[in-house]
Amino acid sequence: MADNKFFCRMYENEFPKVDDVVMVNVRQIADMGAYVKLLEYGDREGMILLSELSRRRIRSVQKLIRVGRDEVVVVLRVDEEKVDLYLHIQSIGYIDLSKRRVTPEDIIKCEEKYNKSKAVHSILRHVAEKNDMPLQDLYESIGWPLYKKFGHAYDAFKMAIVDSEAVFAGISMSDDVQKELLSIIKRRMTPHPVKIRAQLDLRCTGIDGVNAIKAALKAGESVGSEEVPIKITYLAAPFYVVTVDSLDKKLGFDIIEKSIEAIKTELDKHAWTKFKVEKEAKLVSDSDDKDFAALLAQAEKENELVSGDEDEGDAVAASDDDIMTIYYTTVFFILVLEMLSFGILVFPFPSRWRRAMLKFVSGSPTVAKAVRILKIVFGFIFVLFIDAVNRLQRIDQDEQPEDASRPYHDYNYEASQKARKFYAQRNLYLTGFTLFLSLILERTSTLVIAMLKHEEELEHAKSEHESSKQDEKKLLEMERSYEDKIKSLQSEVVALQSKKNEYEDLKQKIDQEAADYHKLADERTKLDPASSI
Repeated sequence: MADNKFFCRMYENEFPKVDDVVMVNVRQIADMGAYVKLLEYGDREGMILLSELSRRRIRSVQKLIRVGRDEVVVVLRVDEEKVDLYLHIQSIGYIDLSKRRVTPEDIIKCEEKYNKSKAVHSILRHVAEKNDMPLQDLYESIGWPLYKKFGHAYDAFKMAIVDSEAVFAGISMSDDVQKELLSIIKRRMTPHPVKIRAQLDLRCTGIDGVNAIKAALKAGESVGSEEVPIKITYLAAPFYVVTVDSLDKKLGFDIIEKSIEAIKTELDKHAWTKFKVEKEAKLVSDSDDKDFAALLAQAEKENELVSGDEDEGDAVAASDDDIMTIYYTTVFFILVLEMLSFGILVFPFPSRWRRAMLKFVSGSPTVAKAVRILKIVFGFIFVLFIDAVNRLQRIDQDEQPEDASRPYHDYNYEASQKARKFYAQRNLYLTGFTLFLSLILERTSTLVIAMLKHEEELEHAKSEHESSKQDEKKLLEMERSYEDKIKSLQSEVVALQSKKNEYEDLKQKIDQEAADYHKLADERTKLDPASSI
């Protein structure tokens, strides 16, 4: 990159100084930090250590700095010897940078300086390419001397638009280079005039109304100057357009605001006046000017009224309105009926009354037939709702857009459009609310019927609960009697068990005595055999 004759640093110093704020571009993110190139110093490479990225704890480096993004940093250390030595081997520099020590004010100043330097660099590089000469030669002969003389070459170039001889005095360059340089500077840096326009509504119904408006307009035009002229154009009563041409946009807006204020001040001196800024001041493009001129030419034709057209249109509209009035009046009565029905449903009548009404509504064939007819009517109301939506959309499409360059204002058309829009919106709300309330009414009636059924089920459950309580008492009494019987039987069982035990003991004694008896009998037989016979 250093061998490219169209490549060069922006400043005379090869390296930035310590504490300089510079613009860099991130090339690579490593474990130790981020490798960057200094855009203003011939893409020399530097490094931002991780500890110098942020004052806060770093959780994600990618959120703080990204590859390819320009960053404003401050120079901490510069080792020029190592840079020159190492650049012969690799493009890694020994310029230590910091991002966390940069203040918001530093960022603003550095971006402004870099943008100016980049503009100067682009102009000089274009001249170098046109004349096929090294860019560094142009910097050495033109750029860097202008930096020293004017603080920044960008300011010198802006001054050269007006007085090139004073700026380039003492600068050695060929006539071709100077001619090409001035040509590019004027093409790129000459400010273009801007046009600012505002529309005012001026009215005065007093005796001196015309003179009052003329005096107000003259007061507005007197604010302008040769550098920033003011032009006031008459559109159609009571609208006027104030136009300002200025090289400085901010100055142009200030002048037009002062002009509007002067017009208002002068108009307020007279009685029966009205002042309103119909369209705020804004920038106007060339296409807007063309449209404005075309609208001025068409204004008279569009305002002309052919005889009989208005009456015919009014007659057709009146016939349509009569038919639609009948429809929407019917919709209104249905809406009132729905509101009454909804009030009856939500009114806290006694339960027995509600049940009677429920039985009548659910069992009456007349009510069922009326419900079927209402469903058909609601389908018709839905068609009216769709028609109201379409009418409103057509009215919105027919509305003339608000435009600062509009040369006239038709109040009759505006009143007619507003009336049509009002009726269309009214019909839309009427049919929409009727349909919506029908859904609410249907849902509410379903909920009320379900509630009444649940109340009946609840009362039936309560009666069953009472009978179950009585059965429970009987069962408890039977349980107590059975428990008494069980206890008596258990006591009898215990007595019988004790008797059984006594019987067993007695039987054992008898068996023992019988055994002893037989034993004694056998011993006697042995002793006295004759006695056994």
